[in-house]
Amino acid sequence: MSIGQVVPTTTHEQYLPKCIQALRYNQICSNLDDRNKHLYALRKTFVNQGHHPQVIDDQIHRATQIPRDTLLDYKEKTENNRVPIVVTYNPQLNIIKKIARDLQPMLHTDMDIRPSLMINFLYSNMLL
Repeated sequence: MSIGQVVPTTTHEQYLPKCIQALRYNQICSNLDDRNKHLYALRKTFVNQGHHPQVIDDQIHRATQIPRDTLLDYKEKTENNRVPIVVTYNPQLNIIKKIARDLQPMLHTDMDIRPSLMINFLYSNMLL
């Protein structure tokens, strides 16, 4: 399996249409013909794997509307002293998201815990 290929039976299938690498191709390829060739190959891969062609086309179009210069601009990074708690995605683990969201404010308001423990809960690549 090469980069850009995703098995359509994964638990991540619902997120795939917005996660395709079209934006990355737009950033990397300075030659529009090369970019379009790679985007066509990417589209073909997803369609062959059973994804709806219109959804893939919409995401490729969305990605190509962002100017390459904007994508190449340096983005300032903010300091992050948080320690993430990461769990492997599984649709049956939605309860962890609720527990983490409910308990996180308690960690931030407790003055004994707060200075020594800055925790940021991550779930399915999303901040809570």
